[in-house]
Amino acid sequence: MMGPEAEVLFESLLQTAQVKQLDKIITLSKTSCTEDDLDELWQRAQAAGALWRTAYWNDNLSREENLQALGLTRLRTMSPVEDMAFRARAFYDPNTFEIAVSEARVEELLQTLDSLGYTFFTGDDIWNILIEHEVFHHIEERFEQPLDEKISGKYDSSVLKPFRDIGAYAFVNAASGRPPCQLLDFIWMKKFAPIKLAELLTNNPEPIFCFER
Repeated sequence: MMGPEAEVLFESLLQTAQVKQLDKIITLSKTSCTEDDLDELWQRAQAAGALWRTAYWNDNLSREENLQALGLTRLRTMSPVEDMAFRARAFYDPNTFEIAVSEARVEELLQTLDSLGYTFFTGDDIWNILIEHEVFHHIEERFEQPLDEKISGKYDSSVLKPFRDIGAYAFVNAASGRPPCQLLDFIWMKKFAPIKLAELLTNNPEPIFCFER
């Protein structure tokens, strides 16, 4: 249980889907940047994700055609051994140019959404979100450069690795017809890490704009 204050903040952020707030709570909570620098770096990562979506992904093509055009050789499911070895829901292998997705973790997300009564995403949505997230990392590695290096400026790139995921989220969210992909982690945390989520919500330095009940 998260407590009444955190529950209100959770529902407010869930309904308003403020992407920047979601990123700060879920992905950037431990980033050692000043608040002003964090805002600037977030904007740069967001811009890169949206730009690379336009440059590298053709919405008139199927997913498989886009993957082929980008030189991704294989899309597969994780083996049972990989499911045990990796905590990730999906991964990109830069040596073989393939993407692997965990069927078990896709099912876990679907069960989590269902158990909490949320219908924001279908199974196909989740698959596409995970695949497109890894496509972004493929673009970083093969056509551009890792985003933490690209936007580093005065910071060592090792400090900025979370911003690679911020760019990937923006790349994914540029697709039309889906809620922000960050909501998947947000909802997952409510079920599996409620105490940590409550702490992040109630200690958030920026206001969360509440919806009217």
